[in-house]
Amino acid sequence: MSSNALLGGMNLVKIGDGVDPEVFAMVEDVTSVTPPNAEVSTIDSTSMEDGYAVTSNINGPRNAGQLMFTIQWIPKNITHQTLEQWNEDPSTFHNFQHWISEEASGITGGFLKSEYRGFVSGFADGGLTPQGIMTKNVTVSLTEKAIIHYPSDTP
Repeated sequence: MSSNALLGGMNLVKIGDGVDPEVFAMVEDVTSVTPPNAEVSTIDSTSMEDGYAVTSNINGPRNAGQLMFTIQWIPKNITHQTLEQWNEDPSTFHNFQHWISEEASGITGGFLKSEYRGFVSGFADGGLTPQGIMTKNVTVSLTEKAIIHYPSDTP
């Protein structure tokens, strides 16, 4: 199975505080990030008039996808605690930023910055690293399409 996960050293994930003007805090110890892939659902459009009794489908609504990342879990870290609390209240939407370094993005002159809006829909145990450090897998279900800026100033 292939993955578009990126190495953590080339990524920054930030979470917004929801206040105007919004301030973003870096999520520490991110080890990998999988950017979202927009998905299109299908709708069964089979009709008795189709003639061949074969199911037919049409494209349905587009889904913004999910942003997923893994962190080395530090229970006393404020951004880790915030993500865990947000997982317990999926009715609240939050703003996220994902910054990719020039080396990883292939863009000359700065970082690739993506902005997302969504809710934390998963905060699961990811197991232990070879060094015995606990990890957590964070899933953010997006409610809007990403806004991408490139090149962007340093985070």
